[in-house]
Amino acid sequence: MDITSANAVFTLSIPGVLGADVIIQGFAVDDMFASEVAESSEARMGADGRLSAGFTPYPVKMPVRLQPDSDSVDVFEQWDSVNKQLKTSNVAQGNIDYFSVGKVYTLTNGYLTRVTPFASAKKVLEPTEWEITWELTTVSPTV
Repeated sequence: MDITSANAVFTLSIPGVLGADVIIQGFAVDDMFASEVAESSEARMGADGRLSAGFTPYPVKMPVRLQPDSDSVDVFEQWDSVNKQLKTSNVAQGNIDYFSVGKVYTLTNGYLTRVTPFASAKKVLEPTEWEITWELTTVSPTV
């Protein structure tokens, strides 16, 4: 089975910031985006040794790493700038198409929660990192 990331497509929609959906491109070398591990249940052991558990809603943190010359850096900088200017948090919607494994992830109600104000200057400029925290992610097969 093919598991390449090279043909993955990450699309963002940020009403109030962008006029249209945008495909995020220009990712860092070997490090495009990720989903941090989340705790989906809380388990508690009673004094009698019996384990009980319950589902707990959880946010999904998604770091996105971009080369400093990526046009998509402008999207995140504009999102951050509008948030600062209006003193609000504009919400985004997104999709990730993993064509290699036939899955589409729908990303609902995302907020820009971490930013890189500017690329670190070393021998060459370093990648920037942006974090979106999503309320909900769902998966379905690609059509």
